Amino acid sequence: MTVDNHYFLVSSLPLVRLGSAPPFTPEAFDALCRPHLTSAQAAGLEAVSLLPNGRPCCDADRRWQAWETYLRNLLARARAARAGEHPQEHLRHEDDVFPAVRRQVEDALTAANPAARERALDELRWRRLDDCGAPPHQFDFDALVVYRLRLLLAARWAAPRPADGRERLDRLARRAVEQARAARRVAQAEADEGHPH
Repeated sequence: MTVDNHYFLVSSLPLVRLGSAPPFTPEAFDALCRPHLTSAQAAGLEAVSLLPNGRPCCDADRRWQAWETYLRNLLARARAARAGEHPQEHLRHEDDVFPAVRRQVEDALTAANPAARERALDELRWRRLDDCGAPPHQFDFDALVVYRLRLLLAARWAAPRPADGRERLDRLARRAVEQARAARRVAQAEADEGHPH
């Protein structure tokens, strides 16, 4: 029988902060945890995602998925209302309701720009993880799941390195040049067809 108490592992993990680079990738975290877990737990941990999949691996993941589904449905309704559409096809089954979240989401959606809105929503998610990892889950498998979710959230907001930005800019510039050349070839071919020599 496996004892589901990972006190030493959990207490040795470095702090993860939203807005700071995570101490390691989710994949590196999975590898760190694997020797301490059953094969089913290891597979469950590796499958943990910010996106609800309807197959939670533990209580913390179930609580996260129920909350995240509710949040995503609120966002789908808000976007549909702005577009004058019906949200029904975008809604997912809710396992629970969180009435207090509605006002927080409304506040987040009033942020000045899309990045600020996403940041406000991720701050709500970050606070929700405090509840998902609350007692009695501070040092069991659920705590590892909550930690992985924090890594995934933090990675979204980690400051990009200058080299990453330069590489992205170079990639965009190359793509723009390729598109311009392709457009020029098409325009030249059309011109040649219209004006035979």
